[in-house]
Amino acid sequence: LANRCFSNCKKLRQVIFGTSPRLERIGKRAFADTSIESLSIPDSVLELLYRCFYSCKSLRSVTFGPSSKLEHIGEEAFANTSIESVSIPDSVRELDDNCFSASSLRSVTFGPSSSLERVGVKAFAWSTIESVSIPDSVRELDDRCFSYCKSLRSVTFGPSSSLARIGEEAFAWSTIESVSIPDRVRELGEGCFYSCRRLRSVTFGASSQLKLIGKDAFWDTSIAQINAPEHLREMRMRHCPNAKFVAVN
Repeated sequence: LANRCFSNCKKLRQVIFGTSPRLERIGKRAFADTSIESLSIPDSVLELLYRCFYSCKSLRSVTFGPSSKLEHIGEEAFANTSIESVSIPDSVRELDDNCFSASSLRSVTFGPSSSLERVGVKAFAWSTIESVSIPDSVRELDDRCFSYCKSLRSVTFGPSSSLARIGEEAFAWSTIESVSIPDRVRELGEGCFYSCRRLRSVTFGASSQLKLIGKDAFWDTSIAQINAPEHLREMRMRHCPNAKFVAVN
C-alpha cells in the first residue's frame, strides 16, 4: 500500500483484507488520522512503515495471525492510538522509535519464540502499560523506551536474556517496584531508573557482567542497598542518598 493512500480519511472506520492477501508492506502514513476501530494485519505483511496508523484515535484493537511474517514495526506506527493490548508476532525483530508511544496500551505480550532484538527510543513512552516481560532475544532497550509509563509496576527478564544495555532514562518516571538485572547487561545508561520512586530493590546475578552504572541511574528511588557486581568498573552515581553500595567479591 502506497504512502498516504488513505491518510486523513476521517470517515474510514473499517479495513478488510482478502483471505489470501499478497500484501507485504503498509506504507508511510497509509491510514494515519483515520477513524479505523479495529484491524487484523495479514500474515503476508513484512513491514509496517512510518506512522502507518498514527493518530488513529478510534483504533482499539490490532491483531496478527499465528503465521504472521512481520519483521518490523516502524517509527510511530501506532503512536497516539487507543489500542489497549497487543501480542507481538514472534517474527518481529525490531520495534522502532515511538511505535506505541502515547497510546492507551495496557498490555503487550511476546511469544516464547520471539525474535525481537531491539526496542526503540520511546517505543512505549507515555503509554499506560502495566507490566512487561522482555524476550530473551532482546539485545538493547533503547533510550526512554518505557519512560513516563506511570502505570508500569513490573518488568521481568528471562534466565537466558541476551540484553547487553539498558538505555538512558529507559524506565524513568515509571512505578517499578523491583528489578533483577540480567547477567549479560554491561551498561546501565544515564538515568535509566531516574525518579522511579517506588523502586526499592535492584539485584544482580552472581555472573553479572555489568561494568558501568551511568549518572543518575537510580536518582530519586527508594533503594536502600545495592550489592555491586564483581566486574563493575565505573559508577557515575549521584543524587542517590538512600542507597548503600556493598562490594561483592
